[in-house]
Amino acid sequence: MNNTIKSVGLLGGCGGFGRLFARQLGLSGVQVTTLDLDTTADVVLDVRKDTTALLEVLPGLDALLLCVPEDLALTVLETLAKAALNNILVVDICSVKSNICAAAENMPGHSEYVSIHPMFGPERPLPGQNLVMVPVRPGNHTQSLRRLFADWQLKIIDTDAATHDRVTSLVQVLAHATLISFAQAQAQVGVADNLLEAMATPIYRALSETAQGLLGENPYLYHNIQTANPNGAAARAALLAAVEQTVATLGQADAEEVVALFARLRGKG
Repeated sequence: MNNTIKSVGLLGGCGGFGRLFARQLGLSGVQVTTLDLDTTADVVLDVRKDTTALLEVLPGLDALLLCVPEDLALTVLETLAKAALNNILVVDICSVKSNICAAAENMPGHSEYVSIHPMFGPERPLPGQNLVMVPVRPGNHTQSLRRLFADWQLKIIDTDAATHDRVTSLVQVLAHATLISFAQAQAQVGVADNLLEAMATPIYRALSETAQGLLGENPYLYHNIQTANPNGAAARAALLAAVEQTVATLGQADAEEVVALFARLRGKG
């Protein structure tokens, strides 16, 4: 079956994932049009203020990738719904799927829609990385996109929006909250950085470097991941309960309780 995707528009095409997809699609022989506030974009526009340029570009596209935050993606879907698109694939890369997929299901017209989530940063090499696909309204273009991802050696995981958000409440909400809490505890203890560096163990160094790497990213994105995920509050509550229980167990005089804790948790991660 031939690739049905010949031309792709990338809204947010000058951001991290926008540039990644632009490069990869170009290498795959796909014509790419970047749309962004950035003046280096092929089409410079601000869809929060005016969607005219976006609507003008759409007829020449086989697919439109929304490499933008969830709030902007939802705004764009409202515009696309009024256009009642046909024969085009719309793709988002939002970190939370419940709201965006519900909105996509109700779009008029006969456009395809798939919600994807690259489970890696745009600076990472692609081979072997996990990429989640939530096929909301699949079709021929969706299958072509899947083949492109396979050609890029991505590991594709198919699921639904609810399952995605339940799993990411652990791999994102819980993980991020744990790292941020670790960094906050570091700061509150108040030991000089040079001493920590001099005496760091491999485990401490790995935790610290990972936490600092997260803190160097966009805090608004991480706030959205925590608050938009419908399972986020439950994940944070589980973290709080686990910390309290673990601290109590580790402080017991009887080491056997810690031995039992290790035995229960081995192989669970």
